[in-house]
Amino acid sequence: MLLVLMFSAIAGSVVSTTHAGSHAPAHHVAADTMYTMSDGYILGLRNMVDEEEIETARLAIGRASNPKVLAFARALLHGHSNAQNSASALGRRLGITLMIPADSDSAIVTRHRAEVARLMKLHGASFDRVFLTYVRDDHLATIAKVNSWYRPVASNDSVKAYLASIMPTLESHEKTAAQLLRELK
Repeated sequence: MLLVLMFSAIAGSVVSTTHAGSHAPAHHVAADTMYTMSDGYILGLRNMVDEEEIETARLAIGRASNPKVLAFARALLHGHSNAQNSASALGRRLGITLMIPADSDSAIVTRHRAEVARLMKLHGASFDRVFLTYVRDDHLATIAKVNSWYRPVASNDSVKAYLASIMPTLESHEKTAAQLLRELK
């Protein structure tokens, strides 16, 4: 489930990325390349974040000890798989190449890998609490990004509609994680 990156030797060139399990590759732009946030970047970043959520949900399905946390992990897997498939299909339908700025990718991937490594060391109730905290905090940050950054700069009405359509799922995931955390304490 890790991203496979093929780095270009020429600064400023587009770099291909394949997401395991995704239906459309995203492309990276070297960090020193100037770019403007576009619908392709928005869909590419959402695709990458959904892939990370899918990976985290699968980890929880194998490690969660509380039946409610396990059920929630399955809901996360389903919700983010649907969102990822929708973003990929939308990009194909509109002829938009999913793009990811390389500098954003490295920060996002580094943070995610560190959290997965942390989660892999945990078992039982401690895993459940750390997993739920991560999901809650990650979804709060994602909701803020969608509302304050992605939605205002999206130019295509279909991309705007996609972003609006994923908000109820993101909000539900955040609220469910917060509620389960309260129940576990």
